[in-house]
Amino acid sequence: MLNNPENINNKLEISNVEQLFPAIEWFTDQISSGFFIYKADGDNELIFVNRGLLQIYACETLEEFKELTGFTFKGIVYKDDYKLVQDEIQKQIEDCTNDNQDYVEYRIVRKDGEVRWVSDYGSLVELPVYGKVYFVFILDITKRHNFQAEIRLRADAFKGMVEQFNALADNSLSVIRMNITKGIVEEARGRDLFDIDVVGTSIEKVKSIRYNNFITSKDRQLFIDSLNIDKLLSRHYKEEGPASFIGYCRRHSGRAGFVKFSASALIEPTTHDIISFLVETDYDTERVIEILAEKVLFN
Repeated sequence: MLNNPENINNKLEISNVEQLFPAIEWFTDQISSGFFIYKADGDNELIFVNRGLLQIYACETLEEFKELTGFTFKGIVYKDDYKLVQDEIQKQIEDCTNDNQDYVEYRIVRKDGEVRWVSDYGSLVELPVYGKVYFVFILDITKRHNFQAEIRLRADAFKGMVEQFNALADNSLSVIRMNITKGIVEEARGRDLFDIDVVGTSIEKVKSIRYNNFITSKDRQLFIDSLNIDKLLSRHYKEEGPASFIGYCRRHSGRAGFVKFSASALIEPTTHDIISFLVETDYDTERVIEILAEKVLFN
C-alpha cells in the first residue's frame, strides 16, 4: 500500500507476538471505539479487529464483518474514498514530524447499507512475524460531520443570498435586508425606496407602508403571507426558492403599477439571527396583461 520509511520509531520489542493479541483483545474490549490492526504491505490484510469495530459496521459476528469487508483495509473504506485515504496516510507517515502517526476521515458502508463517517487514528509499528502494521483506533463521527456540513451549507447559502442582494440592488425598486431576530432593517437599496426604508427602521413600519399601498385586500393578504417567516424558512430548507407574488400597488414615486414581490429567509451562520430578504421589481408588460385578464375574469 505505502512506500513506508525503513526506520520505524514505533517498534514493539516483543519476543512472542502471540502473547500480544490476548492483551490487545482485553484492552480494546474495554473501550467504546473500534480498533483494528492491518498489514502495511500486500493486500493490507487485517490481522485483528475488536468488538467495537463490528458494532460500527453493524455486524453481529466476525464472519459477517469478513464477508462485508474481505477482511482488508481497502474493504473497510468506502470505495470512492480509498485512494484519497491512501494518499493522505502516505503523506503523513512520510512526514518525519508525525512520528509514524496519521489521522484521516472517510466514509464507510455498514452491513445494513447505511453510509457513515469515521475518524481514523493510525500508528505504523513493526511486529515480529507480521512486519510493518498499522494500529488504528476508529470512531463514528457521522453526527459531527453532518453538523459541520450543515454549517458550511448555511454559510454558502447566506453568501449566495448576499451576492444576489447586491446584484439586484441597483435595478430593483427596492431590496431590503431585514433582521427578524432584532426586528430592524439592516440594509435597504433600490431606485424607488420609501422614506422609511433605512437602516434601523422597524420591520413593522416597512411592512405597514407597503400593506397600505396595495389597491386590493387580496394583494394585502398575499403580501402578509409572503413574509411569513416559518414558511420562508421551510421553503429555504426544502430548496424551494423564494416565495413570490405579483400585486398592484402605489410606490413612493407616486406611480401605481404591478410589482413582483419576492421574499426569502435563512439563518445567518455566525450570529444565528433570522434574516429575511424582500425584493421588489417592476413586472414585464406581458405578465401585466395576464394579471389584468385574471382580475377581470375571476375577481
